[in-house]
Amino acid sequence: MTKTNRLIIGIPLCFTLLVLWFAWSAFRTAPPLAAENLRGAGLSISAAIEQLAVADTLPPLRDRMDAIPQLVRYFCARFSAATGARRPIGVSSEAQAFLRLHRWPGNVRELQNVIERGVILARGEITPKELPQEFLEQSASAGASDGLLKHRERETIWKTLQQFKGNRRQAAEALGISLRTLQYRIKELGLHIKEE
Repeated sequence: MTKTNRLIIGIPLCFTLLVLWFAWSAFRTAPPLAAENLRGAGLSISAAIEQLAVADTLPPLRDRMDAIPQLVRYFCARFSAATGARRPIGVSSEAQAFLRLHRWPGNVRELQNVIERGVILARGEITPKELPQEFLEQSASAGASDGLLKHRERETIWKTLQQFKGNRRQAAEALGISLRTLQYRIKELGLHIKEE
């Protein structure tokens, strides 16, 4: 005979019956179930389920594009604080264009991951450089190709001007465009560089 069997057998029968009676009476006088409470409040179970279902359904992020700037500010502040930054890291206008044009198949979690990556890699503000390459490609296919082209054009002109120490004539020759076109693009892209 095992030790547990001896304990059960060793308990007097009247004590066991008393315990069972208390358990049964506690169950019998237990508070009513939630469904009964709903009926008492004038609600049916189906009405309660509908209310829960309405509270549970949120449209996808692509249908709530007006919420993106608020979410971006929130995630920037949250991840900036987590990385120990003194001020929340901002998002450049070019990066904001990519964020607005993206379809967000991963919903808010995808936006959160993109902003977290941007905050970690950013030096001052999030630019398209800090955004994942796949994200830029998906956004470009969604209509952000102009922004991507402008970003690459700006980067190319900037590097060429730095290579020739701000000499616009030499930079224009290296790029294969006229000096007038280069000056127009510099003004259009908002580049400021002084000739050394």
